[in-house]
Amino acid sequence: MLSRLGHRGPDATEVAELSGTPAVMGHCRLSIIGAENGRQPIRAGAEMLVANGEIYNHEDLRAILGAEIFDTASDSETILHLFRTGSQRWISRLDGMFAFVLATPDRIIAARDPLGIKPLYM
Repeated sequence: MLSRLGHRGPDATEVAELSGTPAVMGHCRLSIIGAENGRQPIRAGAEMLVANGEIYNHEDLRAILGAEIFDTASDSETILHLFRTGSQRWISRLDGMFAFVLATPDRIIAARDPLGIKPLYM
């Protein structure tokens, strides 16, 4: 399936599986802004994320979360670490246009920005 999407993200194609689960995620990257280390899927502990879009307030959130926990300069990584705080309203803290899927060993979370600027197809 990713080969069919390659023209939408020709800069990198990655596939990763979440250890101990049947979850597999793939991502075709179109690098407009961002360093090489912004490749996806992004992992932190037992969680994995693929995202599309832009988180406008990612610098503010990074400052609150503690910049030292981040491995990349990617705004998408902010989504993963915000989830890891355990807050029940973590998605509402994201300001931007985005769609993402986040997998943990026991659940899959799919979300998009409130206006649907970045659509999410399942």
